[in-house]
Amino acid sequence: MEEPVETIPLPGFDPDGDPEIRRTADGHLWLVFNFMPPSWIPESEYADLGRCHDFDRRLEAAIGTSVVWEDREFFLI
Repeated sequence: MEEPVETIPLPGFDPDGDPEIRRTADGHLWLVFNFMPPSWIPESEYADLGRCHDFDRRLEAAIGTSVVWEDREFFLI
C-alpha cells in the first residue's frame, strides 16, 4: 500500500482498536482494521472469521461499490 495522504479515524467500532480510512495520492481508499475479526468476537468464533467471514460483501452492500479484501485487516474500496 502507498503512503496515505489522509487518514480518517472511525471511532466506535472496536473498543480495542478502531478502524481508519486511508486515502492515497492516486485516489484509492483503504479501510484498515486493527482487529479482524473485531476484538469483541469470541475466540471460539475465530476459525474462518466466524460471523465476519463475508464482511467484504456486507461492506459492498452498505456502500454500493466494490470492496476487495486485500489482507486480513485491509480492504481496498
